[in-house]
Amino acid sequence: MNRSARVWLTTATGLAVLWLGVALFGWLSTGWETTPQTILAQIGADPLEDAADRDANLRGLADAVNRLPGAARMDPELGEALRGEFEAMTPEERSLYLDLTLPRGFEELMLAFNAMEGAERRRIVGEATARMDEEMARAGGKPPEGLDEGQLQRVVDEGMKSFLSDASAETKLDLQPLVHRMQGVMQGLR
Repeated sequence: MNRSARVWLTTATGLAVLWLGVALFGWLSTGWETTPQTILAQIGADPLEDAADRDANLRGLADAVNRLPGAARMDPELGEALRGEFEAMTPEERSLYLDLTLPRGFEELMLAFNAMEGAERRRIVGEATARMDEEMARAGGKPPEGLDEGQLQRVVDEGMKSFLSDASAETKLDLQPLVHRMQGVMQGLR
């Protein structure tokens, strides 16, 4: 075989091996993706209230939630399941969970908001503001169930920090009604 044919054969073999490696990696990693459904399955298989090792279960849940991309975090079914898990936590576990998930959660949320069209962002802000008003009316002006005032303040502080550092100028404008509503809620709690 001449030199030119060997070069072509070596190149073709190298590309084939590279392609097979990429395909194999893709096939192996398909089960690793974290989705709302994988977290719901995790909660269903090992709910916090039944966990033998609550700390490991809590940290595993926080790790899974932190791997979710921003848009997936808005899944209503997941939100309801996480609310149930949060309510099953002790005050110390709630603080730990917030410490583990808030920074990444708000970062992902701002990335998702930045990627949205303005009309979609404004629609979500309107819905969130309405839900906040409903929650506050239902709770009689008290913090949401499961959160004490200190934890609620941490949520607001972390949200504001992310809002100021991660949100684009357009996102900041569209989120203003929600930010003002949150500030009003916090002042009403004092």
